Amino acid sequence: MPDTGAGASRLPEPFGSKRDLAKMIGLSVRSVDNYLAAGLPHIALSPRRIKFDLDECRQWFKQQYGARRLGRLNSQPAAR
Repeated sequence: MPDTGAGASRLPEPFGSKRDLAKMIGLSVRSVDNYLAAGLPHIALSPRRIKFDLDECRQWFKQQYGARRLGRLNSQPAAR
């Protein structure tokens, strides 16, 4: 039986809004619009309501711009 409560229309956590994506990549919402025009993957729920799979967007940026991690991860101790 599907949940019909108040939270039933909410998408799972990995999905976010333009504002969420802009915060994740550290740019403006207008920049997200520009990336949409360049082919950024998204889910159009309606003409004015767009959601993003944040993991998929992260992968898209890595593929498009060759993003790679520099430096050490926080869990790794510094080499001496």
